[in-house]
Parts: sequence; structure tokens; C-alpha cells
Amino acid sequence: MKRIIRTAHPHSIFGIVKYKKKRCPSQKPPTIAQLEQQKKFGVAAKFLMHVRSAIPAITCKRKRRDYDSYLAKMVHGCDFTGVFPNYELNYANLNLTSSELEAGIYEAIWCADGVVQISWEKWQFQDNDDVFLFAYNATAQRSYTLSKIAGRSDLKVQVEIPGYYAGDIVHLWVFFKSTDNRSSSESVYFKMDT
Repeated sequence: MKRIIRTAHPHSIFGIVKYKKKRCPSQKPPTIAQLEQQKKFGVAAKFLMHVRSAIPAITCKRKRRDYDSYLAKMVHGCDFTGVFPNYELNYANLNLTSSELEAGIYEAIWCADGVVQISWEKWQFQDNDDVFLFAYNATAQRSYTLSKIAGRSDLKVQVEIPGYYAGDIVHLWVFFKSTDNRSSSESVYFKMDT
């Protein structure tokens, strides 16, 4: 089917008529490289859906505007592990937050079924920062944002991961935010498996 595009022309009352052919989808089967790229894009897009729901907790004041597109670039560029068709994001390369505060988080361990204990160091003049957690259960494909689960002065916290079953692989990102919501630390990543 042809589409007509009319443009103005100084010497004609009807203008110039150009015909533009409509392209039909290719009938060729996709190449292996195209299939691999489609699979990687699908894996990244699924995870991005989960992490987008956490944007209000991840971002600070005045930084939310363009964070969605920044996050999409970061997720798609964080690399992949595995072989086709079983690709998985390399979650360790993914930093969800900015870094104006010191993190000092050094341990996350299972202390009971579905309960994670997170420990951190104390930093001078930052005792009132809040601890935030983004958890992605890769097995169940569910995500949870847990806001203000503790204060920095507590030095450790135990958190129950909702919907956890024995054997699930859970990816955690833990970070601090100032109480005025103006700055946050870099997120620290932990892979929680059996």
C-alpha cells in the first residue's frame, strides 16, 4: 500500500506529491545473534519492571525526573551471565543509587528461613541515616522494597523477606538515605542463596 505525502511547492497549487512505500515485516527467520539479543533484552526488561516500582525509595529529592531512563540504560548495560537461552543479568554490576554518603555495609547472612541479618559500620555524623533494602527473588520473580528498616546507629537489623521459600535465590541491594531525603549511599549488593 502506498502512502501519499503532500508538500508545498511555490509554482504549483497542488504541491508536490511523493509516494512512500510501506515496508512489510521481513519474512526471513531471525539470525542467532538477533535471537540472543532479543533474549537479553527480554531478561533486562523483566527485571526493569520490578526495579521501576522502587524508584521513589531509590532516588532522592530532585533526582527523580530522569532516573527512569538512566535506570533503563544501567540495567541493559550491566552485562549478562549464562548461555543462550538461559541468560541472567549480572546483578553484581548494578548499583541502584548515587553515592554521597558512606555505605559501610559489610555483611548479609541468612539467620533463619527467610530472615536476613544485615550488619554495617558506624560513620561519624551520620547516625540518623535510614537503611533501605531492595530485594529481588529471582526464583519467584518478585521484588520488594523495604523502606526505613533501621537507623544507621543500630549497626544491624534482621529483615524477613516476604514470599521466601527454602532454596529461593534472592538478590539484595542495601543502602542508606539521609533523613531529609537529599542524599544516599551507593547500594551494596548481596546474592543470597543456599
